[in-house]
Amino acid sequence: QDMITDQRQDDGSGGPQDMSIDPGQDMGLEHHPSQACTGCGENPDTTRAGSEHWMSTIAEYNGPGRKSFTGPRKSLPASKVALLVRAEADSERKKTVDLILFSGLYSQAAAASYSDVRELPNGTEIVGYACVLDLDMLDAVDGQGRTVYTAKDAKQELARLVGSGASLNEARESVAPFGNVLEAAELVRRTLCGKPGGPSVHVWFTGGKGVRVAWFDPNGYYRFHKGDANVSARVRDGKLASMLGESVLHRIKLLCDVDKNIYDVGKGVKTDLQRHQATGFYPFLLSGIHETISMKRDSRDEALSRVIADFWDLVFDNIPAWSGVKDLPEVAHATRSQHDGMKRQKLLQGD
Repeated sequence: QDMITDQRQDDGSGGPQDMSIDPGQDMGLEHHPSQACTGCGENPDTTRAGSEHWMSTIAEYNGPGRKSFTGPRKSLPASKVALLVRAEADSERKKTVDLILFSGLYSQAAAASYSDVRELPNGTEIVGYACVLDLDMLDAVDGQGRTVYTAKDAKQELARLVGSGASLNEARESVAPFGNVLEAAELVRRTLCGKPGGPSVHVWFTGGKGVRVAWFDPNGYYRFHKGDANVSARVRDGKLASMLGESVLHRIKLLCDVDKNIYDVGKGVKTDLQRHQATGFYPFLLSGIHETISMKRDSRDEALSRVIADFWDLVFDNIPAWSGVKDLPEVAHATRSQHDGMKRQKLLQGD
């Protein structure tokens, strides 16, 4: 199969999703708000502090284009952040949130004297969530490990193709680095949905140079202390490796850039409920890497908006108590082998 969106093998309740789907059709997270992964790890401590106990930080909307993501950071109860995302999903005119900082959740007690997670003193107890991937393009290499398509050129060509009305399949075949991103996203989906009780996995084009992958798993939370070293690398190369499998994550990192910066305290991901700030293109859900529908959309993908709102509802409503979360695993020092053309090609070929 090449289907990217949720194709659960247990009961067949999931289904491919795109902007033409019937609102009454099974929408994974939307129609199953309690759906979670039960086969991706040990059962977590079910003790929950409740979303009102936890604070999250957002970057307030500061206008389109270059002004995007420069707005002030504002800490709010996690439940309030979910409501703001939902309001924007319900009405494109309600632009409130630019960034969701999901890897720096802290207690309201800690928030009494601080309005921004970045200002918290070292040692503060922090909870984060791992099951969000930001996949971007790497240089494509040939059989001798030589660069045949740079990520910079690929970004420009992808924007040209989308602007001309090309389909996802045309972009996949024409822009090798983008095709690798789609292959990596499909590998994540296939790996997770192949597990017994696997989650609803959602993949969407961000409107820029890559895709977002998100799924809800109660085992996806982790804890650390403000000031701990290598948190973002430990989330990607430790926490996510334990959920996807080290070999799967390794191949994904060879195919594309798995951005670890989104897991840093004070950083996060765009809501993807608006046009992309650089290209002006709308994000949309992917149902398969061979889609023939034009990537240039004239309006927002409302199916994606519902999926995004439901996803963040689940993440922020199910934050466990500190005692119910495992510490981030330690990882070996990260290497840059994925940027070594010859090594990448040999590893991709299984040599």
